[in-house]
Amino acid sequence: IWSLIVLSASQPQWLGEAVNVPTEGREMMIAVDLSGSMQVEDMQINGSTVNRLDMLKVLLGEFIERRTGDRLGLILFGDDAYMQTPMTFDRKTVQQMLDEAVLGLVGKQTAIGDAIALAVKRFDAKKQSNRVLLLLTDGQNTAGKITPKKTFKIAIAKNINIYSVGIGASSPIHQ
Repeated sequence: IWSLIVLSASQPQWLGEAVNVPTEGREMMIAVDLSGSMQVEDMQINGSTVNRLDMLKVLLGEFIERRTGDRLGLILFGDDAYMQTPMTFDRKTVQQMLDEAVLGLVGKQTAIGDAIALAVKRFDAKKQSNRVLLLLTDGQNTAGKITPKKTFKIAIAKNINIYSVGIGASSPIHQ
C-alpha cells in the first residue's frame, strides 16, 4: 500500500506515443571540409553565385533529411579534424550543427587524413555494421598528422566504405 501511495503522489504521466527507433540502417559519418578554399564563389543556387560551403550545406541538408533509419555523425576539418556531432538518429541536430559551421572555424588548410582517422576511430567504438564515411572536400591534403593514403588502408582493413565527393566548379563562373 505504501508503494502505491508513493507512486500516485509522484503523478506519473504518459506523454505521447512511443517512438520506434530503427535498428537497421547505416552508421554514416559525414566529414565536411571547412578550409579557406571553400570560400571560393564558383557555385550557383537559383541564379545567385554562392561559395562552395553554402552549396554544400544546401545539398547535404537535402541528403540528411532523407537518411531515415541511419545513424549520422558530423566531422568538421580544416587544419585538424573535430567531432561536431557524435553518431545519432537525430537528423535535426546534425543539420543544425552543419548549418552553424563557418569557414575558418577549424583552420585554413585541409587535413583529409585526420578526418578519415577520426571517423575510423569513432567507428571502432561501434559493433560491426554497414559503416560509411562521406568525405566532402574541394582540395588536396595540405595539413594533418597522418596521410590520407595511410588512413585509407586502415579504413579498408576495418571494412569502412569511403565515398569522396569533390566540391567545386570545373570552370569559374563569369559574371
